[in-house]
Amino acid sequence: MKDLKEKWKGLIKTKKGKGILLGILVIIIIIFVGVLYINKDKTLQLNKETVEIEYGKTYNPNLKDIVKSYDDFNSKDLKLESTIKNEEGKEYPSVGKYEVKVTYKKQEVTQKVEVKDTTKPELTVPENIEILQGTDLSTFDFKSLLNATDLSELKDYEIDYSKVDANTVGEYEVNYSLENSSHKKVEKTMKVKVNEVVQVQEPQEPEPTTT
Repeated sequence: MKDLKEKWKGLIKTKKGKGILLGILVIIIIIFVGVLYINKDKTLQLNKETVEIEYGKTYNPNLKDIVKSYDDFNSKDLKLESTIKNEEGKEYPSVGKYEVKVTYKKQEVTQKVEVKDTTKPELTVPENIEILQGTDLSTFDFKSLLNATDLSELKDYEIDYSKVDANTVGEYEVNYSLENSSHKKVEKTMKVKVNEVVQVQEPQEPEPTTT
């Protein structure tokens, strides 16, 4: 054993021995750094910090899609919590703000999710209608001529027929407007033609003849 130590001390003093020792040290350092790198926790990041969803659409986040460099993590240590809940009786969340929280060991990141309603209601009305001269517009059912649909709650209709002179033959316009609970408004215009009332004369009975 003593002879081995003496030989090792002698080898270190030589140029070749110093090179071997340096090589061993380099290998040890490389192995040590590699072990540290393997065991080092990755920085948890999201592909998107904020997400906007149109009302009526679903959003079901999963770790593989929202975590950046997902394959670099131990999936067993990744946890996801979401405050997103579908609106009652529907298969999509209501308009509002939500959070998706992802944790990995002691790291935590939060994705902001906002559901917005940017879509106007769908409103259809006839392109034109005809009414008779003298029609009482205050009792005329303009509302029955339209059809409206929307995912959000609809407010009451606004119908402007102030430009129509029902006592004068001609063509006029009626303006429809409709707004939903997200303050998205749609407007439509319908043409109204006022027709003259044709007086139909009843046929007169022939006067009796005298002989």
